[in-house]
Formats: sequence, C-alpha cells, structure tokens
Amino acid sequence: MSRRQAPFTVQDIVRATQGALVGGDLAVPVTGISIDSRSIGVGEAFFAIKGHRLDGHEYLGEAAGRGSACLVVHELPADDTPPNVPLVLVQDTTTALGRLAGWHRAKFSIPVVAAVHTEFLGSIEGVRDEKAGLVRALRADGLAVLNADDARVASMARDTRARVVTFGTTADADVRAADDVVEGADGLVFTLEHAGRREKLKLALSGRHNVVNALAAAGAGVALGLSLDEVAAGLAVARPAKGRCVWRTVGEVRILDDTYNANPDSVRAALDTVQAHRAGARVVAVLGDMLELGASADAAHREIGRYAVTSGVDVLVGLGRHVRALLETARAEGIAETQATETFEDTVAFLLKKLVPGDLVLIKGSRGMRMERIVDALVARLARAGQE
Repeated sequence: MSRRQAPFTVQDIVRATQGALVGGDLAVPVTGISIDSRSIGVGEAFFAIKGHRLDGHEYLGEAAGRGSACLVVHELPADDTPPNVPLVLVQDTTTALGRLAGWHRAKFSIPVVAAVHTEFLGSIEGVRDEKAGLVRALRADGLAVLNADDARVASMARDTRARVVTFGTTADADVRAADDVVEGADGLVFTLEHAGRREKLKLALSGRHNVVNALAAAGAGVALGLSLDEVAAGLAVARPAKGRCVWRTVGEVRILDDTYNANPDSVRAALDTVQAHRAGARVVAVLGDMLELGASADAAHREIGRYAVTSGVDVLVGLGRHVRALLETARAEGIAETQATETFEDTVAFLLKKLVPGDLVLIKGSRGMRMERIVDALVARLARAGQE
C-alpha cells in the first residue's frame, strides 16, 4: 500500500507516532507512506507492519535499497541498517500508522479513510484487524468510506466514531452501481446512484474490478460535498495507470498489460477481463510468479491454473519457480499448450514464434517479476516486424 501525500519530515513522523529517533536526521523530507517494500517510492517512509504471516521488519534492507526516506519499526533490526536512513522506534507499527493517519487527516477540515480491499499480508481476518486501525484512528468529525460488498470491511463501521459512507453494488450501499455493468472495447458503462439520484457513467478503464474502485472514489466525492454529476464527470476523465489493466495494440495483436502486481484475486480479475474482450480470439496468457504467499503459494498457483482452464485460455506461458505448479495443474485439467520459460528473453522469443494476427495476450505477475519488461520488448519487436 502506498499513498502519496504532501511532503512532511521525519520529525513529523516521530511526533505523530509518539516514537523515538534511533538514528538519522529529523529534517529528512518524507513524500508518502508505504507498507510494501516491493512498491515503495523514493522518499517514502516504510512502516514495518507485522502481520499473521509476514513481518515487514524482514524487508527493511529492501525498503532502504529502494530509496525509503525513513524506516519505522517496533523491533530494532539485528543487522545494521544503512546509517543514512533515519530509523524510528515505536511501540507498535500498526498503531503508529493509525496515529500518523489521524495526525495527517487532522490537517484537513474532514478527515477521510477509505477501505477498499485487502492484500495478502496474513490471514484475511488479520489484515482486517490491521486496516481497521486506520478507521479506529479517525476523530468523531472524520469520515470513513467503506466497501459494503466486503463484509470484513463493512464491519469496520463498528470500530469508528466517525461518520460512515458505504459504497458497492448492494441495495443498502449509500453510493452504488444501480444496474448491470456493460464492458466494451472502450471501457465500462453503469449507472451511479446516491440519495435517489442517478447518473450514467462511462469509465475509460478495463476490468469490472475497476467499478469497485470508481465507487470508492464516488463515495469519497459525494461525502465531501460533490454533486453526483460532478463525480461522474471526474470519473469519466480517469485513465489507467501504467501496468494496471492497460490495453496495448500492435498490428493485429492486442495485449492486456496488467503487470503492476499480482495476487490470486487480481489474476482472476485479469482473466475475467480477457474473457470479456476475447470475441472469438485465441487467448495467450503469460503469467509470472505470485510472490510472498508463503505456505499457500503452491495451492494458490494451482487454483489459478484451474481458473485459467475455466476462463478459456488457449496457450499458457509461465515464468518463475512457483508458476510451474500452475502450469502442471492447467495441463492436467485441459489446456493443451503450456510453456515454462526461464527468463524474460526466453518468454519474448517464445511469444514472437507463437503469436499470430488476432491473438489476445494477457501479461501479469508480481511486482518482483518485472513482467513489464516482457510487454515493452514484445511491443517493440512486434512493431518492428510490422515495419519490415
């Protein structure tokens, strides 16, 4: 999780979290907050959250290596951390993150926390408990925007003194998608409803999962005083970020670049998106490892292998160690053509030999797999071939 915010300093973090500076400079500027060492941006503070399965303290070196401006811990590392990276010791990093959120939101007239979905930071209930800390930290004049379709998130309403606004597809959500979602080549269309008013909305985004993201933004917007037509107008101009369900067309081959990251839910969503757009085309899925799933890695990859079969994938390519279990299961359950590759160069070479005009290609994997290299190289090579 990473949230860009107005710049502040390490000293602000120390004060807000009631922590202590163990080493480094209090004046170092901080541009944002992250709890994911894989996607942390340069200048962001890394909070080492300890979950039921993963412990952020094990990734301090990685966070520092990626340019973290500050490391926030509740256990001092056994190994020496880079001396130039400020180290803040707190009683509990999850509590400290909630305190920082409360401090930051207190600078605005209406504090808001939106809880949309969960990541694989431990058991689902463990994640819920950790993220509920942000909701609990809100003041009575704050605002929590919660997903009514997720029972675990919706239950966070019991944990806060703040006003709660819900979003989702259920009839009792404050902001909801009021009819069926239509997914076409140029995006998603559905009706947005709030307080008895409706607005037809067209999103220039692919994947039905993006409806949930749009509803979350709409919930925050109307709660902060925007009219429904203003919300709809704003969402209509939204465009996908790089590597997040972005279609790229080269000649007669369409590529769904969803390389930003991967977990079982997001891979299923990507496969669903491809299925919605295939229109009779052959589907080639290129999947990299889903990393940091711990003891559940093998089972999770095999489940995705089965899902690829039911999604109608014609050719399945796997890059990585864990994905071999996925390929094995997919072969056993009906996909006739599978291919394991060792490097991204091997993957591109295989695709260049295999692809034909009209193919639809999905490329996805965890951030650490750097699957975007396959997309960029494949696009470049196909474009070059089209010019020859």
